[in-house]
Amino acid sequence: FPTRRSSDLIIGTYVIAATGVELVVGFAGQLSLCQASFFGLGAYSSAILTTTYHLHPLVAMVVGVFFTALVAYGAGAPVLRLKGYYLAIATLGFGLIIQSLFVTLARFTGGPDGFRDIVPLSVAGFVFKTDHHYYYPIWTIAMATILFTRNLTKSRVGRAMLALRGDEIAAASMGVNTAKYKIQAFVLSASYASLAGSLYAHSNRFISPQIADLSSSVEMIIMVVLGGIRTVFGVLIGTTILKSLPEFLESFLDYQMVTTGAILIVLLLYMPNGLIGLSREILEKLRRRKEI
Repeated sequence: FPTRRSSDLIIGTYVIAATGVELVVGFAGQLSLCQASFFGLGAYSSAILTTTYHLHPLVAMVVGVFFTALVAYGAGAPVLRLKGYYLAIATLGFGLIIQSLFVTLARFTGGPDGFRDIVPLSVAGFVFKTDHHYYYPIWTIAMATILFTRNLTKSRVGRAMLALRGDEIAAASMGVNTAKYKIQAFVLSASYASLAGSLYAHSNRFISPQIADLSSSVEMIIMVVLGGIRTVFGVLIGTTILKSLPEFLESFLDYQMVTTGAILIVLLLYMPNGLIGLSREILEKLRRRKEI
């Protein structure tokens, strides 16, 4: 993973991917454990197309998004027929397959040693070489993704997704095409992750199969829950906190999975609505006390 000096880039990159998790888990109510796999597909697509086949980075990123969306559609069509734990297990299996391909297809991906010396991003002849160069495009895309998703969730499509999360059978009885909206949320979420993965690959210039493991997918879900489920801007808060923790807990880096698991348990027990939900509850209690 990148050094501490590029933590702001890591936060911006994962905000994009975690916003996709917010869409498919928080609004459509489909528990997906393969978001990191789509992140990896975008990263490896850009790395291979630019470094091996000398395609322009912007073209490679677009191709990566379309390729990942196609894979998501092909996988989502049968998998999203499942519900609850069965869906989670199916997406987990899909993620394990993708990660194993990154390892076994060493001729293209570099195998377990990773893919090195990835071509940096360039626009109109300007080559992005430093963290400062990447800061503005990554955060511009991150904020655009948040705003687009927020507007989407306020639209008819967003209301249909919320109906899915509330009660899929009731939504279907009211005329909502449940299969259509589930696959749309899944594919759009995968596209977000692919774009984030491409940005990660070009800014970091090194990727390995580790970026697509289960712990990364779980971490993205924690980002969403920590900020506040069904709150798009909560992703920004959750990602910032979770990706900043390693800087404050250097002595616990060897126990990162334990720390992450403990955070998830505390969240589910004491803050099921996340930090934004908790702040709303506190403000509501203060308002009631003033009225009394």
